Amino acid sequence: DLYDARHSVRLVTCEARRLLEDGLLNHAIYFCKEGLGILHRASQFVNPEIPAEKWWYSDACAKLLVIKVRANMMLGNVNSALRDVEKVMELDHLCDIDQVYVAECLQVRTYIMALIGADELCQSEFDLYVGVLNKMSASGAATSSLPVVRVGCTAADWHRARRQMMLKLHPEIKDLFEKNTKGDGVGIYLAILLMVLVALHVSVVLFISYFRVGFTLVITLSCTVGACFAYGFQALNHDLSHVNRNKGLNYVCMILSSAFCNFPWAMYYQQFHAIHHAYTGSDMDRDGDILFQPWHSPPTLRIRLSFPYVYNSSLTVFRWASSFEVEEDEEPWEGFEYFVDLSSTPRLRFLWSVLFPMFLYPMFLQRKKTIRSPTCPKY
Repeated sequence: DLYDARHSVRLVTCEARRLLEDGLLNHAIYFCKEGLGILHRASQFVNPEIPAEKWWYSDACAKLLVIKVRANMMLGNVNSALRDVEKVMELDHLCDIDQVYVAECLQVRTYIMALIGADELCQSEFDLYVGVLNKMSASGAATSSLPVVRVGCTAADWHRARRQMMLKLHPEIKDLFEKNTKGDGVGIYLAILLMVLVALHVSVVLFISYFRVGFTLVITLSCTVGACFAYGFQALNHDLSHVNRNKGLNYVCMILSSAFCNFPWAMYYQQFHAIHHAYTGSDMDRDGDILFQPWHSPPTLRIRLSFPYVYNSSLTVFRWASSFEVEEDEEPWEGFEYFVDLSSTPRLRFLWSVLFPMFLYPMFLQRKKTIRSPTCPKY
């Protein structure tokens, strides 16, 4: 009944707020979803003719949605935060909820519009935000309780939100999407062209090594001829990621094709880029996170040795737990423990730039595993 629903929602809201303050963001989102589910089931007992019940239902939904907005912003899930902000604004139109929630949501939306470069929308959102603050001040409400917006936003989040905003404001962009393939028989000509590029690239390398040309000519060839060849190899890497008839041969070809670039691109395309195309503009579009975040942020390795039970020892990449959306409780360790920060010195950073391509494929597999994990929230 409605009494049990109120009690359950109150407990869930308190727990979600506590988890948010403790930094357990995914758990806070999970509890918010549980609370919203309870409210959805309890909506059949709410009498819209009774203002008190209608206001309680809207206010309880707004509380949970605001907590979810803050958690998503701290995780960098900008699109999910925007959707929840829209829900809070709809609740405010249906029933006058607490203006603190409205002000906080407008504050978040203003920040997002500034983040993605939508200046006119940012100005309009800011004017609405100031209007709500003035209304709260006139009514005697405290505006100092509004929390500061904390955002864990990466370049991928920025592009994701900007893509969604562009599609929302200009749906005619969808007409530019290619709906049909180039037709049968085109692939063989592209394959011949790419094989010619491979032969030319190898020929240029052999020419440079045999005649021992000067450094200036090497740089010139790299910036002109080599750059054009590398672009062709990118197309080859992309096509290899879609071939599944002979996985063993395909795997060898991917390694050989990626060897001409500075990055195992074919493996990246195969393991992760398809998700980018399938979920463009959504929070599942984590393309840039896995690709660029580890490159620019060298990890910290944690080495743990246990004696005499050596099998309890471990080597852990310690820094990327938040990027992979995995929450782990740290347990005290009584044995030997040592941390190697690969970003502490220029030499270690250079070492990481060499090691990074070697470990990229296992990282893609780990990322793919965590995305499909039942504990990973689906937005």
